[in-house]
Amino acid sequence: MSGLGAELYGGRWTEVGRPILYCSSHLSLSVLELLANQSWQLIQHGFSFLELEFPDQLTLSRIKIEDLPKDWRSHPHHPYTVRAG
Repeated sequence: MSGLGAELYGGRWTEVGRPILYCSSHLSLSVLELLANQSWQLIQHGFSFLELEFPDQLTLSRIKIEDLPKDWRSHPHHPYTVRAG
């Protein structure tokens, strides 16, 4: 759990050079994210799933879909989402 992949390659929600772990509220969402965004060759080499608990006082940021630019799903990734991540 180092965040090395995101640090090396970046993504829609993170800049290159910033380690980050991607999480979801349910295992099924994590699997769906993998299936939608990774090649089968990478997936079949094995992944581990962990259940994490965060303290109640943890501060979360949320981005409302209506606050995103219309082209937030563009490729290459929109600068707004990369900075907001």
